[in-house]
Amino acid sequence: MEQITNVPARGERVCCKTAEHGVGCSCWRCVCLTLTDELEAVESAPALLPEVKPAVRPKPKLQREAPQVTLDALIYCYRTRGQASFDEPMNRVRLADLSPRQRDDLRERIARVRRLVPA
Repeated sequence: MEQITNVPARGERVCCKTAEHGVGCSCWRCVCLTLTDELEAVESAPALLPEVKPAVRPKPKLQREAPQVTLDALIYCYRTRGQASFDEPMNRVRLADLSPRQRDDLRERIARVRRLVPA
């Protein structure tokens, strides 16, 4: 196999001596050289690249609301076991998951239950 000893000038492609090679050639050597030339052109002229604005990310919610079934479960426990149900570990977790708006709603619903069910 014969080695190529002369280095081609920029833009000139000499990859083998058996075929005509140029810009439209699809041999792997010409494709690699084309890609290399394109990459060098992009790296040498960064002003040609479009400006990219940083992505705008939404601010995370400070506190999420618990599902409605959590509120319903607390009311059910209150109706069946009374005020002592709020001392149970699972219900303490449920209470901690409530948002301030949901806590107000829970207080209103408990007040309604107290009015409807005499002690």
